[in-house]
Amino acid sequence: MDTMKEEHPAEERSDASAAGEQPSSAEGNGENGLCPRQEMNEMLERLSDGFYAVDTGWRITYMNRQFERLMGLSKEECLGRTLWDCMPFLLQTLSYDLYHKALRENITVSFERFDTTIQRWLQSTAHPSPSGLSIFLRDITEQKKSADALRLANERFRLAAKTDAIYDWNIETNELIWGEALLDIFGYEPETFQIAEWLGAMHPEDRKEFIPALQKALHDTAVIEWEREYRILHQNGDYCHAIDRTNIIRDKNGNAVRLVGVMKNITGQKKLEQELQRQRQKTTAAIIQAQERERAEIGRELHDNVNQILTSVKLYQELILANHQEREMLVRKSIGLLLQAINENRSLSKRLSAPTLGNMRLHESVNELAETIAATQRFELTLDTASIATLDVNEDLHLAIYRILQEQFTNILKYAGASLVTVRLSVTDKILRLEIRDNGRGFDPEQKRNGIGITNMNMRAESLGGNLVIDSA
Repeated sequence: MDTMKEEHPAEERSDASAAGEQPSSAEGNGENGLCPRQEMNEMLERLSDGFYAVDTGWRITYMNRQFERLMGLSKEECLGRTLWDCMPFLLQTLSYDLYHKALRENITVSFERFDTTIQRWLQSTAHPSPSGLSIFLRDITEQKKSADALRLANERFRLAAKTDAIYDWNIETNELIWGEALLDIFGYEPETFQIAEWLGAMHPEDRKEFIPALQKALHDTAVIEWEREYRILHQNGDYCHAIDRTNIIRDKNGNAVRLVGVMKNITGQKKLEQELQRQRQKTTAAIIQAQERERAEIGRELHDNVNQILTSVKLYQELILANHQEREMLVRKSIGLLLQAINENRSLSKRLSAPTLGNMRLHESVNELAETIAATQRFELTLDTASIATLDVNEDLHLAIYRILQEQFTNILKYAGASLVTVRLSVTDKILRLEIRDNGRGFDPEQKRNGIGITNMNMRAESLGGNLVIDSA
């Protein structure tokens, strides 16, 4: 990669390629005992740039040590050979064209190029003379990286300047400078939106807290970054939620002299947070209502079933104590009623709690739940867990499957009026699939419902990376 930088006529200079010329016998020694040519070579060897010289036939006549280090070449392999033999990668490049132009038109050329052989950026400057070219190579890789980093930072700043209201407040002069985005984001002209206008646009409640909080931060020499949320009046008359993030620049004594920061419109974010909060409150309320309904239902179950059974047992026991003539029959009836009460109590307990998962596999807990439901004799239940008989799952997944199945059984019992229910658990490509089918009444999944059963099932599935699919007619 080559980048043309500049070119200009070269001055007449008899020593432009002096490093490659032979000294005449008339040359004398300098003060240090070296001839001019030797002094020139010593100077070229001390250069931090790479340097080499070619004659008019493009043969390399000299190269310094820095050039050897930079290009990975040596005098032994290059001196006397043509430039294009030693560095064939320069052929058919801008370097080739510009070096020829410099020699042909007697002008100095300077350009930048990325050398793919050494993976470095180089600045090449070629000076012509009657005897050839003197070429300097400077490694500018780090400069390029710094320039690229600066360019990227500037691009990011320009992007931020379009999306955030950037400001610079000189506390000593009370001058406030805004970026152009202030107009787009909040509707105010940057030139006229000074401190008084800024504070005046704040919501009165927030302004009361903003001013003392800012003053406290400015007087605390340890504070160099400060952040505050507040409401600010948009030019259209609506209040926006804004967040102000600023850097406090201090003098050597720790006094705040400037504030440089950004004011960002977070109204959309706030609305989303408020909506999420409303949804959480709504869900919490629905859960509480469901719990209350469940408690009421349990109370009715205890009153209508277990209490009635226990009342009958009490009556039988009183008859027995009164030496009733059918004492043996009454004892047997009492035992039967007590067993019935125990079963009712067990059924309620299982509805309220998950199974003890300890060493129990998924198919075992599912079978146990199915047996409990089948005992109601409300419908015929078919269960297929053969493909998961040896499957081990973690506790979270185990409990989620159990609760989803339990919830759907409850829905079928309450609403479907089904006579046949089929449950199948299977694993395909490491995906666990639970299918529950019934022949009862359907419903519209899109219709808003008061209960949270389906929501709970969906949330349990999503929490484990799964999904709930309902097909009802």
